[in-house]
Amino acid sequence: DKDIGSLEVGKLADVIVIDGNPLMDIRTTEKVTHTMINGRLYDASNGDQLMPLAKKRGKFFWEQ
Repeated sequence: DKDIGSLEVGKLADVIVIDGNPLMDIRTTEKVTHTMINGRLYDASNGDQLMPLAKKRGKFFWEQ
């Protein structure tokens, strides 16, 4: 309850950042620029972690 469950300062959240307003045009939901998962911010175009520490995305098992 102290880390998740509602939107409050200091709690963790999974978030997507969209370039546009989906209320005006639902197709903008295809324009995801960033994703935040478990307090880590990722660049949606390449999967690199941007925060809290910048890291390049490693290869998936099928890319090797």
